[in-house]
Amino acid sequence: GYNLIYICAQSFSRMAIDEQITPILYEMANHGIVLNNYYNSFRNTTTNGEYAFLTGLWPDVARQNTNMGNTTGTMGQSANKDMHMALGNMFNASAGINARAYHNYYGYYYGRERTLPNMGFTCKFMGDGMSFSSAWPASDLEMMEQSVDDYIDDERFCTYYMTFSGHGNYTTDNIMVYRNINEVSSMIDTYLPTSAIGYLSCNYELEKAMAYLVERLQEAGQLDRTVIVLTGDHYPYYLTDAGYEALTGESMDPDFESYKSTCIIYNAGMEEDIVVDTPCCNVDILPTILNLFGITYDSRLYAGSDIFG
Repeated sequence: GYNLIYICAQSFSRMAIDEQITPILYEMANHGIVLNNYYNSFRNTTTNGEYAFLTGLWPDVARQNTNMGNTTGTMGQSANKDMHMALGNMFNASAGINARAYHNYYGYYYGRERTLPNMGFTCKFMGDGMSFSSAWPASDLEMMEQSVDDYIDDERFCTYYMTFSGHGNYTTDNIMVYRNINEVSSMIDTYLPTSAIGYLSCNYELEKAMAYLVERLQEAGQLDRTVIVLTGDHYPYYLTDAGYEALTGESMDPDFESYKSTCIIYNAGMEEDIVVDTPCCNVDILPTILNLFGITYDSRLYAGSDIFG
């Protein structure tokens, strides 16, 4: 009987979470279902991580030349495949929900105007249902402001967002850095390299989007019966080694620990947190969510596993 908001956040990671700068993301990351050993498990392009998150399947990471997903790449090639086990189709079939998807860039990019509908979503993109004050990257807050009214009054909803504001590079040439850097800098009381401040500034736009979403859910009486799932598409590879080390307090480990990340599974109505030490990654999230929602599926058709299984 719960609602689902499922968010693949551009370049999101544990480094984007700060109690002062991103308090909503901090609250969600530290309460609800807390995954202590979650990894973004391979270096990849956006749509490879997005594909794993939406389908519970491994993409073919050898196909990095995606041609914007129109003909090649696992996500692009899924447009004409049977994707009935993808997120949107599973919720449509199990509960009769009109699953919706939103992305604050053009639908032709990476072929999302074909792949997401094939996964069960009614979609809106930049220039196709939404407009934005900037193009590269565009505002996650503006995407929330233009989408929440589509579903907030539904009896039940399943909504997917692919965000954009966290995209590098993390200098003032990036409109999201330029827009937020003064406010973010005022909240930082220690030295941080330029790329670290830029990364936090980009994710501050996501923080504002999440604050708006939570406020609207609260006003509509939907917050306590909505599960919010949020993770990154990939490691923030525009972030410099110095930026990584400043934000984590750790030396850069390109082979393993750099992929350690955060996946938020949050419900404001939970009376107790559930802390999970089981190692897991992005392909495990969809099977876990389906089980939590009581949706029957054939586990043999997923590469990932229910984290509680």
